Amino acid sequence: MTFALENRKRKSEINTDKLILTLQDAVKEKKVSDKHRQTDIDTARLSRAEESP
Repeated sequence: MTFALENRKRKSEINTDKLILTLQDAVKEKKVSDKHRQTDIDTARLSRAEESP
């Protein structure tokens, strides 16, 4: 019985770790996409400013 309980606990910990890693990946992905979006806007502004004069 103890073995079954330990095994269940271990599985639970593994699932929690997977969930945390998945959430961290999602946050990282969002930061990267936001950074790219910001870079694209800045690049667009810069190229428009150069074309104006």
